[in-house]
Amino acid sequence: MENKTMHEAYEEIKRLSEDPATRALAHSREQFLKDQMQRELDARRRGWEEQAKQTALNLYTMNFSIETIAEATDLSVEKVRDIIQENVQ
Repeated sequence: MENKTMHEAYEEIKRLSEDPATRALAHSREQFLKDQMQRELDARRRGWEEQAKQTALNLYTMNFSIETIAEATDLSVEKVRDIIQENVQ
């Protein structure tokens, strides 16, 4: 036996999916959510990069080798050298 509430919900979804304005609104909402997720991912990545940069500089001031810093921060040796050159006078 089919649940009446489920049937009514299905019929409402079916009705709404036939409306072009509602479909456009749903598409806009989906795109907004995808964009929001990408912005959050980008922000996390920038935060990680900034933290790795700061850690690399701290380790450099503690006289760790560039190779050790690269290994500890998961940055390339070249990237560690660039960070040091940009930030240490």
